[in-house]
Amino acid sequence: MIKRLAFSLLAAVFLVTGGAAAQEGRGGGVGPQQTGGELLIFAAWVRPTAAPPSEGAEAAPESRSGTDQDAGRTSAAYMLIQNTTAIGYTLVSIATSFSAESQFHETVMNGDLMQMRQLETGMAIPAGAFAELTPGGYHAMLLGVTQDITADSAVALRLTFRGDDGSTLEKMVAALVTDSPPELGLIAAVDAYALPAPQEVTPGLAVAATPEAADAALALYLTLINLRAPTVNLIGARLDFAGAVEVRESYMQEGVITSRAIPFAPVPVQARLLLQPNGYFLRAADLTIGGLPPAGSAFLATLLFDEGTELLVPFLVR
Repeated sequence: MIKRLAFSLLAAVFLVTGGAAAQEGRGGGVGPQQTGGELLIFAAWVRPTAAPPSEGAEAAPESRSGTDQDAGRTSAAYMLIQNTTAIGYTLVSIATSFSAESQFHETVMNGDLMQMRQLETGMAIPAGAFAELTPGGYHAMLLGVTQDITADSAVALRLTFRGDDGSTLEKMVAALVTDSPPELGLIAAVDAYALPAPQEVTPGLAVAATPEAADAALALYLTLINLRAPTVNLIGARLDFAGAVEVRESYMQEGVITSRAIPFAPVPVQARLLLQPNGYFLRAADLTIGGLPPAGSAFLATLLFDEGTELLVPFLVR
């Protein structure tokens, strides 16, 4: 499964970063589109810490600390990183709200024994290259866990990179909490984040003076990549804390950007669809959590497609 995951990820990366055959799905046409020259994070996930392995079950090598700590006090983080910049970067730390520190390890064989060896300087990602944190290979240990994180939830990770030019770069991503690598199917999602939904503006009418004057709603943005043959249509999403989620597109009316509900947003054959500010987006309303989730948190949403496919995606709240 890991090999299939890696192959699918590389195919998705080829599309999302502008491979020769990649095409853009229509994204509303109002705002600018992102270009290259950044560090891209794909398929981030972490191991749960809520319970140690059941009796008789064998934990992954990276879930064992080699000290007297129990397995529930450590976790491990995995992801695929692409460096599209012109300089090399090194991933030097992964910070979370539930762990005290991170260490980068590689898994090596010592005879018949699998052992971990710490990478003192972090995880290098050369310019124009990929680096993969994966079970049984290079990975990040999350140590000093202070609270349980459970499977089938989402957490926020703050990644700190050091550039070969001496610069420092921080990047926040959402990660799925799961016991095993998430299998990437023929529809992939990357760079998923959420913001307070823009107020709906009617030309000629005054806008509410404060955000509190509008109904609390979230706007969900991401890039969707279709690796299959037929075009698929995004028709909505399901969130545990939202009563209604609809697909919307932004458009210009009398010099004002507003939006309208649409039945679907197409993800074309072998192409990508951008959901972005001033373009397509998902609007989650009727929230049941007493307001918007706090910035820096993460949540899961299940994306719904017209042919019955469902895709579980972790979103970062910005």
